[in-house]
Amino acid sequence: MKPSALAAFLGAALVALVAFLFVRIAPPSESALPASLRANAAQMLALTNRLEVEQGSVRLTRVDGEVVEVAAEARVGIGDRIEVSTDGLATIRWFDDSVSRLSGGTDMRVTAADYAPLDPSETHVRFELTAGTVWSKVAGLVDDASSFEAASGSVVAGVRGTAFNFAVDGPLVRVEAVEHAVSVRAADAPVSVLTRGKAAQAVDGSSARALSVTSFKASDAWHARNKAADAKEGETLKRLVLARLRARVGAMPGETGWEEKQREIALAVGAEDPAARAKALIAAARLRAAESVLALVEGTGSRGAVEAAFVQGDEAITAVNAAVTDEGERARLLQSLRAEIKLLGRALEQALPDDEALYAAKERLRDRTWALAEDAQECERLTALHNRAKLFELQDALLGGWTDACSMTAEVDSLRDYALEDAPFATLLEAFLADAKRLCPRRAPILSALPAPVVSAPVPLPAPEEPSVVSAPLEPVNGQAVMPADQDAGGKPSAY
Repeated sequence: MKPSALAAFLGAALVALVAFLFVRIAPPSESALPASLRANAAQMLALTNRLEVEQGSVRLTRVDGEVVEVAAEARVGIGDRIEVSTDGLATIRWFDDSVSRLSGGTDMRVTAADYAPLDPSETHVRFELTAGTVWSKVAGLVDDASSFEAASGSVVAGVRGTAFNFAVDGPLVRVEAVEHAVSVRAADAPVSVLTRGKAAQAVDGSSARALSVTSFKASDAWHARNKAADAKEGETLKRLVLARLRARVGAMPGETGWEEKQREIALAVGAEDPAARAKALIAAARLRAAESVLALVEGTGSRGAVEAAFVQGDEAITAVNAAVTDEGERARLLQSLRAEIKLLGRALEQALPDDEALYAAKERLRDRTWALAEDAQECERLTALHNRAKLFELQDALLGGWTDACSMTAEVDSLRDYALEDAPFATLLEAFLADAKRLCPRRAPILSALPAPVVSAPVPLPAPEEPSVVSAPLEPVNGQAVMPADQDAGGKPSAY
């Protein structure tokens, strides 16, 4: 071999050796984690908005001016206008698993459909209705900053997990609370809280100081059709969320791939570099929490496994605080754990107090999100969110025939104490007590031990801030970049 060739060969060999040693001793980056630890909590969401035409046709005007005549299905996003033919029916399946059904003659525009880039549990949906009727079944929102709103001019209806009907006929706007409760504000009128069976009407642009609130009976064909569809959708969503959780978790104990997954995780959390180890520990804690919830839902787990996952999470938090010096990176890692815990609640969304094991796990997930809150203000907002959810769940169980709710004095007393500080919540509690008086035995403990709350007049609440639109993709999911629900790879402000 010529000297020059030998020198080139030795030089290349030296470079390869240095590269090999660097890979061996350098701390692994987050992208070097095994696929099971790179999975993102956003996998619990649908991530796209899908328009389905059931009857007639739909004209879809994109935000960029493109007009599409939809006969079967299309994706929609922020800024898109949807016009349903007078003989038509259509459904929007939102990225957060909420569903809106559009009557014939509906004309609406999507003005928000996004989630927070660092916390996919914070979701925002909003549409503006010009004409027609839209029935929405909203998925339970698990983050205190999430929102789902329907608007027409100055009239805005906001919910946090319920079914409601929103209709516009000329200047007249009507909102119906089909389940749970809906908050409604119009022009300069105080916010009104509508409980199940209540409707509010307003004239857009009117300066009336109050909405016209009445009772209604959901007895026509539109209500019957949508109630039946909601019941069917509930079972479908339950299976879909379970399948997503399965995909997010991967192999479980005893299944093919489990041992290999454990070896990969052990290698990642055994990294010598403290910062790399801390990142792996956070990712592993998120995965363990997901595995423990999946096992519970599938009937093979225990609450002890959930508690063990929480302990592992505490250890990971300690490691991150000690080893990750970059403040932004540290906040991102801790936020990813909070988002995972909140979104895992979606797998237990339909668990009610009559299912003791699953509901206990659901309550522990709520306790955990509260414990992981960043500050006192977030704790207060989560307390409000969780109390509303508990009250609605207790009400749903009672309406479903679970008479044990009539004996839950401790739980109801706790909710009553909170109602003394929150007038809108007192309205919700009063509606529950009305159901209890109707459905519980005459001398039921919650009726004899609990007087009706004092309900103050509705108080004006600050208008919610416009949600910030996600402008960057989230972390990769199983190695593939996930685009936000309002942006595609080309930067269009819509979910494509």
